[in-house]
Amino acid sequence: MKIRSKILIYYNFIILSSIFILGGIILSSLNNYIIQNTVKRLSDRVLLSQEIYLPEYSAKNVENSFKEQAETIALNLSKNNLHVRIYDKSGLLKDASSGIVVTYSLDNFKQSPAVDYALSGKNAYIIENDMIYFAVPVKADKQIIGAIEYIEPLNDELKIINYFKKMFIYSSLICLILVLIVGFYISNIITKPIKELDEAAKKFVPGNLNYLKIKSKDEIGSLSNSFNSMEKSINTYVYNIQSEKAKLDLVLSNINEGIAAISKNGEIIFKNPVIDSLGQNILETLINIKDSCFKYGHVVEDLNLKDKIFKIDASIHNDTCIIVIHDITSERQMINKQKNFVSNISHELKTPITAIVGYTELLKSEKEYDKMAVEYLYSESLRLKNLVLELLEVSRLDSYESKLDKRTVNLSQIVKSIVENMCHKASKYNIDIKNSIEEDIIAYLDANKISQSIINLIDNAIKYSNPGGTIQIKLYSENNFNIIEVKDSGIGISEEDKNKIFERFYRCENAKEIGGSGLGLPIVKEIIEKHGGSISVESELNKGSNFIIKLPQKMD
Repeated sequence: MKIRSKILIYYNFIILSSIFILGGIILSSLNNYIIQNTVKRLSDRVLLSQEIYLPEYSAKNVENSFKEQAETIALNLSKNNLHVRIYDKSGLLKDASSGIVVTYSLDNFKQSPAVDYALSGKNAYIIENDMIYFAVPVKADKQIIGAIEYIEPLNDELKIINYFKKMFIYSSLICLILVLIVGFYISNIITKPIKELDEAAKKFVPGNLNYLKIKSKDEIGSLSNSFNSMEKSINTYVYNIQSEKAKLDLVLSNINEGIAAISKNGEIIFKNPVIDSLGQNILETLINIKDSCFKYGHVVEDLNLKDKIFKIDASIHNDTCIIVIHDITSERQMINKQKNFVSNISHELKTPITAIVGYTELLKSEKEYDKMAVEYLYSESLRLKNLVLELLEVSRLDSYESKLDKRTVNLSQIVKSIVENMCHKASKYNIDIKNSIEEDIIAYLDANKISQSIINLIDNAIKYSNPGGTIQIKLYSENNFNIIEVKDSGIGISEEDKNKIFERFYRCENAKEIGGSGLGLPIVKEIIEKHGGSISVESELNKGSNFIIKLPQKMD
């Protein structure tokens, strides 16, 4: 809606609302004044008539006397062109109009509320169907013995009120026409400079100054001056932005990473020379990445191209897909070398350590040897063996050698069996394991790997809990996920350590005195993620930890 139309609407609404409110108040006051004047006139007339025509009652049998003389009283009071009804406390006694008694059936007669007030000792009136019903009490020796109701039409009064209503309507129509004419003129004066501002804004082009010449000392004039200043500032800003854009383009064109910006409809907004150096087929790949990015919000993946490995990181900014391509060939080669080293060293250490364990078992059976030393040798050998096995597991998970043997299994039974077995170990440390396992949860997974993960978490819970502590194991389904929780009441994990516990060989500060390799949780994370799931932790220092595994229910 245009400003001019709004001004007309608001202006007319305010003026007309004021006219109607003021008119309503005046008409209401006039109506009330006429009615009150009529009531006063009728009251004076009634009181005068009562003094003339009502007899004096003795204290004895006043009610019977009133009933006997009801007709006479009604005829006398109605002589002056009045309509009068006589009541006692039981109801209507007589009805007379202009000196004539009115007779009719009382079956459908309805007593006026004004009479009820009169019988309680108060003067009262009510207006119904353009008639006024005025009732006064009849008293004898301060005792109310009945009531007299006077009925009079309001024809003359209504004519006066209707006349003023018509005058108000005609006056309102004339005011409406005048308000429209004046409002149209005023709105035209106000909106003319605004139209000039609008036209100037539509014609505005950065670099082309188009100053407004509105000579006005009001807010519109101030606005036009502000517009001229804004136009000048915008041109300055545009020039600065263009200069900075040129510098940015120069920087992006000379960095080693490939950078591309693609709109949602596939338009290449920007690409630096590195993108062009990757060949013609790269554009089709970038379009596919853009589609995935708009679908999922963020895409990170590797791309093998020209015997090199590139890491692609794509995200959405202001409805534009920004793609960064980084050459990670040398980094990946270094990682592979490290993996090979771990794998080789693990295989080399496995055999001699196994022999050490075998010989120490033999030495344990010989009584003449120092059993404490042998026990120490044996435990250290087992620790080294477990370390090597964990290194081998990490190596296999990193490579493609460790393929998941997924099958449809009863996950509830697996978790129950693990809990039963781990209860024996927990009892040695005076730790109680409680469980809440949903029945018959069927899942498609590698039972051995998942069991390994759960055992690892429970073993950690036992290791880092104090004697007398409690461990809670839960299994339930929620939002298309099978969820496993392992909660302990142990030493807990600090906020700083929570983000690092899944890194290889990382050990929390408050757990360094307790044995461990720092590979258990990374192995669990690798296994869970290979199943398409996730693992997270909720923990506070000295309040325990809760590890949560989420495995998708979809069987693929």
